[in-house]
Amino acid sequence: MWIEITVAVFVVLLCARLLVEFKTSRPDGTLTRVHPYRRMMPVIMRQKAESIVLFDRWMPSGELHRYLAERGEDIGCRITYIIVAAIARGLYICPNMNRFIAGQRVYQRDGVWLSFSMKRKKLDAKAKVAVVKMEVPEGMTLKQLCGKMNAKIDDQRKDKKTYVDKELSLFFKLPHFVLKGAFRLMQWCDEHHLLPWGFIKNDTMFTSAFVANLGTLGMHAGYHHLYEWGNCPLFIMIGQTEERVVPDGKGGVKVEEGMWIRFTYDERVEDGLSARHGMDAMFEALIRPEEVFGVHGEKSLSE
Repeated sequence: MWIEITVAVFVVLLCARLLVEFKTSRPDGTLTRVHPYRRMMPVIMRQKAESIVLFDRWMPSGELHRYLAERGEDIGCRITYIIVAAIARGLYICPNMNRFIAGQRVYQRDGVWLSFSMKRKKLDAKAKVAVVKMEVPEGMTLKQLCGKMNAKIDDQRKDKKTYVDKELSLFFKLPHFVLKGAFRLMQWCDEHHLLPWGFIKNDTMFTSAFVANLGTLGMHAGYHHLYEWGNCPLFIMIGQTEERVVPDGKGGVKVEEGMWIRFTYDERVEDGLSARHGMDAMFEALIRPEEVFGVHGEKSLSE
């Protein structure tokens, strides 16, 4: 009798394991067909750390600062907001960049989700840094985005406990060995597409891109790593405004105001040639903001 029970349990466990292995549906994305070469990349390179590409670009900021000086108050816009808007536009122009790797497969993310860091208290140098995650729906305008971001930031600065605060507070109450085991279990669940939508929706590392504007802190931009937790394939750092000597196109040089924007990109998601179209769309928005976003921020980010 015990032999039959053991065999039955083994068969049930084996069937459950097979079902998990063949499960491909996720609440945050859709399995997408890609070239066989790209299908092999997540198999060969299992982690983000061995898959990153680093690159940067100098962004002239004269028109951007003029636009913010003339229209920023009316739109409710700051420099971080318009950078987030430009990134969202790039992801809509090049949807292949809005993909992620899960379970060694390539997924198209459902919706454009962006996470960005900010200080909880503007004038306090020792204030804690908070991370905000939000969806940028198709058809949203710059003005609508700024209103949504201001509401999110106001919530953060009320010092109320956010979802992430509550989540971390719960985890840190666990003994260290239990915490390590729980984290590994969640990683396994994510890899096998078992994490619920409620968990993914609120976690800032499950995002299309993570944005850190160090310019607001008077710092230069660095190259940031990609976190192994979550499925964020793109980390963007923006440096402080500075002056640089550049060619003037007439055989001479000139002093130009601008900032460095540096990218860390998961190569398994899409090749650099395709991703360039999204980056170009982003920089076009920052170099010619009035043309792209409209005088009153009334143009859609997805057009």
